[in-house]
Amino acid sequence: MRNRNASPSGLYVHIPFCRSKCDYCSFYSVREADSAYSTGRYVQRLIAELESFRHDFGAVELDTVYAGGGTPSILSTADMSLLLEAVSSLFTVADGAEVTVEMNPDDLLRDKLEGFMAAGVNRIVLGIQSGLLNHRQTLGRRGRNCTESDLELFFSVRGLTRCMDFIAGIPGQTRGDIDADFAIIRRFRPEHVSLYMLSVEPGTPLEARTETGGEFEDSQLPVWEHAIHSLKELGYRHYEISNFALPGCESRHNMKYWNFTPYLGAGPGAHSYFNGVRFSNPASLDEYMQQGEFRRIFDYRSEEQLLVEFIMTALRRLDGFSPGEYMALTGKPLPRGITIRLREKENEGLITSENGLLRLSEKGIFLADRVIYDIVETFL
Repeated sequence: MRNRNASPSGLYVHIPFCRSKCDYCSFYSVREADSAYSTGRYVQRLIAELESFRHDFGAVELDTVYAGGGTPSILSTADMSLLLEAVSSLFTVADGAEVTVEMNPDDLLRDKLEGFMAAGVNRIVLGIQSGLLNHRQTLGRRGRNCTESDLELFFSVRGLTRCMDFIAGIPGQTRGDIDADFAIIRRFRPEHVSLYMLSVEPGTPLEARTETGGEFEDSQLPVWEHAIHSLKELGYRHYEISNFALPGCESRHNMKYWNFTPYLGAGPGAHSYFNGVRFSNPASLDEYMQQGEFRRIFDYRSEEQLLVEFIMTALRRLDGFSPGEYMALTGKPLPRGITIRLREKENEGLITSENGLLRLSEKGIFLADRVIYDIVETFL
């Protein structure tokens, strides 16, 4: 199956190893200490999967590479170099490609930063989540917090786009707690900030000890609103529900997910969208590490499923979308039922329409999940 995509693709590489698993996390990961496989052996298997992509799709052009996890920064600089060298040899990597690695504070060391950058990394996402001990304990966030010297090191490195992740809506969190966490942003000015509303995922340890429901969600909302307004006041552009950037520093890789742009995913549990088809790998490190061919699980969407996915994705982008995008993607106009619901939400002040683009209003952003559900409910 040759590459039929016209635009450059992205590559996501999943590194499933963690030193410990945080209580709120539902991503596929394994404790490094419990794994039967070394990170070096895992990287070799990743390279084998990248070779299978080259065999199946040809010389794919990439303009973004993203190593997520898990904890990608758990890799040694030698392993990271080997992995990115393989990417460069097996794909056509565009000049100025965005190469991102997620990093935990435990790995924020000068040798590692410089080694990753020498390997080709130019963007690092530092997982702060919260700097306050009580909230880190609530989240079951293990590993050390960033120290003053960590942050000074991180922001002293030239040629690196620095991103930070935070969580809002932690039980007991106040506006003042947000202000305390954002003191880092005021002082150091990272180029990109991701702000996630805490989602208590089924089956996680956090769910077992957290009382969720309408009252909990209502308590999250004012903290979330305060955090969003604070980031805007600090000069960050709110370009996706959970993402803010200084001008020109938006995540080009993550935009692919929201814009239906092709990407390949390597590693256990990784997802791909390529040649208009979605497929994924089983979320099992043991299965992934078996020799031989890689098993791909194909996900052929029905017309209704594609419609729901389009609305859910398009409304996350705060620049908005036009009905013509759906026509370009599917060859069909938006169903009448969807256009009626969109108009209803516009009348309620939850969606705005300007220059042919539909987007969530400020009020709609704070209620995004409910707004989107109401729009697509009859197609679920």
